[in-house]
Amino acid sequence: MDTTKSRPEVSVILPTFNRVQLVERAIRSVLSQTAQSIELIIVDDGSTDGSAELIHRLSNGDTRMRYVHQTNQGLASARNTGVAYASGRYVTFIDSDDEYESLHLELRKKLLDTNGDVVMLHGGIAVINGSPMVPDYYRPGQMIDVRTCAVGATFFYRRELHDLIGGFKHRDYGEDTEFFERVIQAGPVRRVHWPTYRYYRDSDDSIVAQTISRLQNPST
Repeated sequence: MDTTKSRPEVSVILPTFNRVQLVERAIRSVLSQTAQSIELIIVDDGSTDGSAELIHRLSNGDTRMRYVHQTNQGLASARNTGVAYASGRYVTFIDSDDEYESLHLELRKKLLDTNGDVVMLHGGIAVINGSPMVPDYYRPGQMIDVRTCAVGATFFYRRELHDLIGGFKHRDYGEDTEFFERVIQAGPVRRVHWPTYRYYRDSDDSIVAQTISRLQNPST
């Protein structure tokens, strides 16, 4: 079956902002998934570094890819924009400095396909090139292992859940956790333990890196 002519099973939302040196890795990891019925919606949140040209070159007529540009509004807005364009049965995310292992989407789709009561999956992180410790949303000034947290890029859920609970809300830090707290009111959530989401810690401009910098240098 030609899946490019039918509704995709999974919509992957990739927000990006001035990540021309990194976003290709994320894109290629999505397009090389064993799951075939997918679409990749890249939301360019106002990049000025040549990201648009790179993304259009990489698409090269691949009908699974869709490029959406908006003025810079932040990660929460970019994710919500991507979901608004999504046509898949399931919605998930990837950050522009990360990547998937090839089975990432297939494993998650199969689990939700066979567990109709579960409203969302999350987790399954492998930390690459750095410490797994990140600022703790619930204990300001403390650190916590990101592999135990609710990381938005690993959220995998049915499209209608987004409409039911509302989208992501902007926060300086912790918007994933705020979203997660609303999801768990809607039904069971399951953490998966396959480490198929490769979470890179070597980007100085990531939200986590910027938050740690603010904690370490409160006067700046």
